[in-house]
Amino acid sequence: MIYHLLHVSTYPEKFLRFLVKNKTSFNLEEHHFIIETNDNQVFGNEILSQIHYSFTKKGWGIYWILRHVKKRDKIIVHYLGNPRHLLLFSLVPRLARQLVWSVWGGDAYLPKMINESWKYVFYEVMRKRVIPQIPWITCVVKGDYEFIMNSYETRASYLYSVYPSDVNDEAFPGLCESCPEASGNVVLVGNSADPSNNHEQVLTGLAAYEEQIAEILVPLMYGGTKDYVSRVIAHGRRLFGEKFTPLTHFLPSDDYARILCKAKVLVLNHYRQQGLGNAFVVLALKRKVYIRSDITSYDYFRKIGIRIHDTIKLLQGEENLFDFDIEEGALNSKILREEVSEENLVRLWNQVFAINLWSAGIRRAG
Repeated sequence: MIYHLLHVSTYPEKFLRFLVKNKTSFNLEEHHFIIETNDNQVFGNEILSQIHYSFTKKGWGIYWILRHVKKRDKIIVHYLGNPRHLLLFSLVPRLARQLVWSVWGGDAYLPKMINESWKYVFYEVMRKRVIPQIPWITCVVKGDYEFIMNSYETRASYLYSVYPSDVNDEAFPGLCESCPEASGNVVLVGNSADPSNNHEQVLTGLAAYEEQIAEILVPLMYGGTKDYVSRVIAHGRRLFGEKFTPLTHFLPSDDYARILCKAKVLVLNHYRQQGLGNAFVVLALKRKVYIRSDITSYDYFRKIGIRIHDTIKLLQGEENLFDFDIEEGALNSKILREEVSEENLVRLWNQVFAINLWSAGIRRAG
């Protein structure tokens, strides 16, 4: 049996929809999904009716796993930041040695956030006990795996995988066909209200292009405090006036994709890998993407043949914000859509599900 630990949010829902849609390619009878839910949020019945699942309230139900996991079972943890999970795997190393850690966004980068909260110090103590026991790590950006290898005493094996994104949505090909050429100079900045977007820095840098910019869109739907969101909005209004459009409410995927359709340029200013979902969509739409050249996702795109532009150079005035080669955009889109095609994702996730825990590079005790 393969046990999945995940929570109720947008990307886990996309992942489950992908598995259900391709159920003929996966033996879902061998999978059990342990879903953490708060405030009674659940996935739709069209998903739940197709899978074996259990809900846990605020994570404590994870201890149910102790009574069911057999020695040869696998546990895929989709995000290793839940303190209850960390406590369980710290106390029961046997379970940690049955883990496949599917790294989720900033999941790898807790050491860089250690000074943001006292609780991260506690989490890091447990992670340093758990991560060296984990035999396999899977993620899209190998640089994230290498960061983990350098931060923790682990020799876990690596396997490449990609989560489904809006590019995999059935409506997306139609959106690409109907999406007009980006005629206006609209800029999309960041992917969320997480302070790691470094909004104020990038908005200040983009102010040098204010006369060229028709509109600046800033997603602020999740990830930050109300005070932080208010500060970003005030800063954006001060610099761009009515050209500044904060996106503060969740939208259905189709509506959000249509908003992304307006953007001629995406500018990401994270100091760590983040915002790949937005980058995937904008690249698929043949638009220009800026990412800092000192983070792992920049290297990832370059390695698969996609041309990404450097946010650092942009903010230093060494790039022209809107200049873009149409042929470059078409090639980027072709490479990206092949990389995240449903066929390729099925192949990659079947490899993850077929992992032999006992063939990994680490030595296990007991």
